[in-house]
Amino acid sequence: MRIPLVLGLGLLCLVPASLTAQGAAPADSGIQATTIIMRVNYFRWADGMQGAGLTDLRTHLVPIWEAEKKAGILQSYSLLINTTPASPNDWTFAIALGYKNYAAMDSLGPRTGAITLKHYGSADARTAANQARQKLRIPVSTKLVNNVTFSRP
Repeated sequence: MRIPLVLGLGLLCLVPASLTAQGAAPADSGIQATTIIMRVNYFRWADGMQGAGLTDLRTHLVPIWEAEKKAGILQSYSLLINTTPASPNDWTFAIALGYKNYAAMDSLGPRTGAITLKHYGSADARTAANQARQKLRIPVSTKLVNNVTFSRP
């Protein structure tokens, strides 16, 4: 028993330090990382609803997101298309909304309510639009991710 243990420990001593440790940190490259917290909602289109769904996005959601960006609520928004779905139940598109930090997502309802109310004209019209939207797309999942980008100052 002692021979394999001693042999194993002896071989471990022969492994170069560069393989066992991370080594020294590289010199500052001058590249800065910025992080945007993104809520990514994954959906698939309800049968035959892609055209109506895209019209809804262009007519209602993009103008609302633009107003939220102007108000400083959103940092960014993106529509992601899955060109290689793994199954008929896989997501086909995703909506990614970017926020400056986690705190920026606190109490979104009260901060975005005035913007959506202005867009739709009334609370009833806003509710009706949200109910109609639920028939266009099927939620698959939602994720909260950090989007890290690198740039030189």
